[in-house]
Amino acid sequence: MNTFKIIFSYDYASKLISIGWKDLIFAIDHGFMAQESLIEYAIHLVNTELEPAQIVIDIACLNKGDSIYPYLDKLKIETGNKNGKEPCNKFLYLLLNWVYTHKESYSDPFDVVEVIYGDFDYPEEIAGFVRYMPTAEPVYQSLQLNRERMYRNWEQYLKEQRAKYSLAGNLRGES
Repeated sequence: MNTFKIIFSYDYASKLISIGWKDLIFAIDHGFMAQESLIEYAIHLVNTELEPAQIVIDIACLNKGDSIYPYLDKLKIETGNKNGKEPCNKFLYLLLNWVYTHKESYSDPFDVVEVIYGDFDYPEEIAGFVRYMPTAEPVYQSLQLNRERMYRNWEQYLKEQRAKYSLAGNLRGES
């Protein structure tokens, strides 16, 4: 699922999406975030919650090299051991946002999108900027115009996902 081995820092991810335990479990299990992210999130909760749960305090007290996996297993049980689709969609958004933001680093960003499209089991919501997918929109005679439209579709996807998964969006009840 993480073909390009892009690992997000807790700081990067938490600025773009609201993060919860299920998101972190998904991210660590699929290699999108390092295990230290679990500790950083627990520290955040200890600093912001009036009475954090004991497991949160225990995780926050871990050192960088300590294993988080016994706690991760407990969290999986406490959260129902099922991630659902939302954590996957959040990290699809983060990954596509990262690639879009750093598109000058890739010889062909749309090649990267095509691999991500396959990695995430061909999500329909990004088909509008996958080159080989048919479009309902008219095909331009110019390759450049078609690429510009795909970039606009990509930008629109990112804008919609930002509104859906950002902390501000969740505070408005849009999670």
